[in-house]
Amino acid sequence: MFNSVTKAACFAAAFALAPTAHAATVTFDIEIAGVTGMFDAPEAGGLLSSFNITLGGVTFDTLGMGVSAPVYNAVDNDIRGNGSTEASILNSVAGPGCAALSCILSLEDSVDPGVVPPLYAIFPLEGGIPGTVTSAGEYTITAPAPVPLPAPLALLLGAVLSLLGLRKAKNWRRHFVSFRQNPGSV
Repeated sequence: MFNSVTKAACFAAAFALAPTAHAATVTFDIEIAGVTGMFDAPEAGGLLSSFNITLGGVTFDTLGMGVSAPVYNAVDNDIRGNGSTEASILNSVAGPGCAALSCILSLEDSVDPGVVPPLYAIFPLEGGIPGTVTSAGEYTITAPAPVPLPAPLALLLGAVLSLLGLRKAKNWRRHFVSFRQNPGSV
């Protein structure tokens, strides 16, 4: 019985602690011009799955596509295009000075010579062509805080320890009853 409990406990612990095969998507904070927004991307880096920040009353939340699709680079802690140095994010809703899908938030990586820290620029689209930059500066990305030990793992460990404790108590009781029935045999 003890060996099967031990094997089950080891198997359950190994299963609970095994790394997952897929990349965990996490939410990062991004600060642009003193305003904090957020985006979701794989923790180890990759294509963004969402982005949201409101600057000057304009909410940028529509991810660019193709080579301007935003990609999080975990090594340099910046956002770049998917095959280029610049990513674009558009506004899905009209805001001050911007009709829907007519203003671009461009995020440039920190790999270009002299571009450290990474930079942003906001400009309108005029006839499908980028117009004059209306705002520019640096941006910073804050990684999420480390995740504490998950509650299910703590519960699993508590259950395993309880089973081991019950097993030990059962053995002690058996030994005690045996001793009371036959004190000279122990």
